[in-house]
Amino acid sequence: MYSNLQLVLDDNIVVQPNQNIIFNNIINSKGGVLYDTLTGVITINQQGSYYINWYIALQSVMQGSGSSFALAINDSVNTQVFYGSSSIKTEQITGSALIEVVTVPTTIELKNVNSNNAFVATTFPAKANLTLFSQFDEQAFGGLFYHTQTLEVDSTPIVVPSGLITNQSQNINYSTPNTLTIIKNGIYEINTALIGYSSQTGVFILSLGINGTLQPNFSQYINANADQTVTFTSSNFVELFVGDELTLLFSAGSLSEFNIGVLGNLGYLLVKKIY
Repeated sequence: MYSNLQLVLDDNIVVQPNQNIIFNNIINSKGGVLYDTLTGVITINQQGSYYINWYIALQSVMQGSGSSFALAINDSVNTQVFYGSSSIKTEQITGSALIEVVTVPTTIELKNVNSNNAFVATTFPAKANLTLFSQFDEQAFGGLFYHTQTLEVDSTPIVVPSGLITNQSQNINYSTPNTLTIIKNGIYEINTALIGYSSQTGVFILSLGINGTLQPNFSQYINANADQTVTFTSSNFVELFVGDELTLLFSAGSLSEFNIGVLGNLGYLLVKKIY
């Protein structure tokens, strides 16, 4: 997911010590980034790496020998802060930062860290500017395929053993057998399928499991005759979080054997992060 934000200040303002610059124009905003025009707080709601660049054109800073502004992360100018400074009080001060957002929400503020009031330059149409963007690949996709096998099932769902991992995969963990583990928060498209038959007549159910819990919105029930080939397919969207484990669950109305794989057709559990 790509996120960006551009803010411009074109008002003649005075920024008091330890106060935020309040940008009055949002030029562009996309993705999981929000800006509060009342407080001057940027809120990032999407994990990832972000580049931030800013400037402020100053007319003067009362007293002192120079001027400084700081980009504070999570309202802290003590633990994580990025400074822009000048030894001249009438100057364009610039700064930049590259931050890794792991915990959301994360807030960002551009603060006057001088001990006195700062006056923006009145002769320039754009007194200050801030741009923030993420150009980093936050994609996540992958899946499991299911091989020919016979499952003995009853009313208690079992995890379908998988055979292969998709040829291409990114930001999906497969360390737990028969399981997809999510390592990026987001909205995912999930597709499931299974093809096979049973020598017994009965009801068969294919479901998605998230952290071992059956998901009703992904469940498909088929009442099949003996030796009848049946095809289960399901597609839906769901919000997933880091550490969520996805499995394909299978069950039946009564004790039965189900044979996966007919004429080479098997099954799959595929995921793709879309937001």
